[in-house]
Amino acid sequence: MSIAPITRLLLVVLSFLALSCGTRSQMLNMWVDPDYPPGPMTKLFVVALRDDDPGREWWEGVFARQLEKSDVVATRSHEVLPTAMPDSAAIFDAARRAGCDGVIAIYETYQNSETVYIDGYVTREIIYPDNRIRPFCHAAYYPPVTPGPVIVYTHHPGYYAMETSTRCDVEVWTAPGDVRMVWTGTTDMEMMEPVSDARTGEIVAGWVEWEMLKCGLISGGI
Repeated sequence: MSIAPITRLLLVVLSFLALSCGTRSQMLNMWVDPDYPPGPMTKLFVVALRDDDPGREWWEGVFARQLEKSDVVATRSHEVLPTAMPDSAAIFDAARRAGCDGVIAIYETYQNSETVYIDGYVTREIIYPDNRIRPFCHAAYYPPVTPGPVIVYTHHPGYYAMETSTRCDVEVWTAPGDVRMVWTGTTDMEMMEPVSDARTGEIVAGWVEWEMLKCGLISGGI
């Protein structure tokens, strides 16, 4: 059963918001080729440009799984080209042999963690007590008493936290025919909490999937 474009986009947005809770993330330097004529890409060759094999396999897996949620057939480069990081000619040759519409290239350009101090703050809360009728006492009746609201101030002390910053450049290139870049963007993310590599990757890949859906580079299964 197909999913309407707006429904798929809404699902991606909700999933992305759930994942990115507690983060500051944005897409920078985004560009899409206004003259790109073909329809949405359905088969993408995923390559993470890293020298270390574990990092390359990890990033390719993260992006492939995210793209597969939009019904894109994703080929991981390390499964086809298992040797050391191949050059661009080998990458595009492998993409064509796999029948891919395009190549998505991931560059992790920056990652850093540092301890930062989060300032304390004060919250103000108005509490309205419930109205109660005082009980009979010594056969005397006391009328209802309605106490006024109480204002409570609570001090939340400052604390130290670990801030993790990750920046990735992502490019999408056509594979068949005249090779050219048709989309690029930079994900910039800061997380003020201990964060797993899995969650970092999901947020970065989710950003890219969201933007590719919005500009029509992938269809979301339509």
